[in-house]
Amino acid sequence: MDPLSQTIALLRPRGLLWKQFEARGDWAVRFPTHEGAVFCQIVSGTCVLQMPERAPRQFSDGDFFFLNAPPVWTLGSNPSLVPTEFTRPDAPSGVLASSIGDGHSGSALCLLGGHFRFDDVNSALRRSLLPDIVEVPAQGLGAARLRSVLETIGDEATSDRPGRSLVLDRLLELLLVEVIRNAGKHGRSSYPGLLAGLSDHRIAAALGALHADITRSWTIAQLADIAAMSRSAFAERFCRTIGLPPIDYSANGAWRWPGTCSALETIASPTLPSPAAINRPVRSARPSRARSAFRRRALHPKIGPTNPRQRRLDQNRPPASRCAHAPLRN
Repeated sequence: MDPLSQTIALLRPRGLLWKQFEARGDWAVRFPTHEGAVFCQIVSGTCVLQMPERAPRQFSDGDFFFLNAPPVWTLGSNPSLVPTEFTRPDAPSGVLASSIGDGHSGSALCLLGGHFRFDDVNSALRRSLLPDIVEVPAQGLGAARLRSVLETIGDEATSDRPGRSLVLDRLLELLLVEVIRNAGKHGRSSYPGLLAGLSDHRIAAALGALHADITRSWTIAQLADIAAMSRSAFAERFCRTIGLPPIDYSANGAWRWPGTCSALETIASPTLPSPAAINRPVRSARPSRARSAFRRRALHPKIGPTNPRQRRLDQNRPPASRCAHAPLRN
């Protein structure tokens, strides 16, 4: 599994609320903060997005935006209007259709979108990967692909077919992939993190190998060879691009399975390696490690056949003393 696919799987997007929204005339709605993600594509019309500490942004036909854990935000026809507070109605089906404004004046704004949540365990991973906002203009190829994904999500969300929840979860993963790809096109890859690493072909090659075989005890020299770089140049470039040294990324990265999946899932899945195998970090090749490991095991103060010192004591002890406390037999 490639690094981005593995990371998206760990984020586990789910719990979709699908929205179909229509507005006319003068209108403005203030939405509450959300711990997950909000996405929206303008089908027709124009609206203005307002967020704290950001300049108002105007969106029109075909534009798409994605908000990661947004604070209170406002959508309206004019930034000078006083917004009404959004109250989420009960939507047990996961689908919400609403309208606002004067139904007989002006052209209609129609938009499709929704919100969903992530696995709470991986909030740090989400913050490091997803920007606060991603904007995809209608003229780009990314907007057309996102429109296709949203049409499929809408068709599935409004149906009652078997496997609906599973299909929606997979479609949300697909939506995230497209969002992250477009975030990289619009400057997000300039920030340290996994996305920046995937945009660097040398670091991406090392990341691909690392994620493809997480049970392997990788060395910096091996990863540097894959990236076709010297060890020192690779370590410096990896740290600058990812934000962590290779050793820390491998040992403590949020993408590693034991820290991000539940124990039950790790045990139940026959395809996942054991936690002990996964937790082996990238290391520098040092022959002394084997000697140190043997010394720690050999001198461990437990009594048993694996302790050489105890075996020597048993061998030198007279047979009678070894059997002095043996139980009597008839």
